[in-house]
Amino acid sequence: MALIKPIYPIPLANKLKALLAVKLPRGETPPAPITYVDDNICKLSNNSIKARNMGIIPALCMVSFIAFYQIAGFYSMWKSTEESMMKMVDFYKKSMEKIVFYPQMLNQ
Repeated sequence: MALIKPIYPIPLANKLKALLAVKLPRGETPPAPITYVDDNICKLSNNSIKARNMGIIPALCMVSFIAFYQIAGFYSMWKSTEESMMKMVDFYKKSMEKIVFYPQMLNQ
């Protein structure tokens, strides 16, 4: 026996009789998931699937795509900067080996 029981919400389609029993004033619109209430009909709208498929999933794909290319660009920039710095160090080693620094000159 599980210590934690999963509790699932009851779908609105299973509460049809209870929803039809609620009488709304003529001027008011029904709550969000209910689009139309009549004596015989209760129409329900499920826009969360549309919102997820049209907005949230493509946005998540775009963010992950952009993040991947930003990280790849940063890595290639870091690598090229490191290579150019190593070339500069080698150049200065070759050009400075002819110059001799005497300790007396450094103390002035």
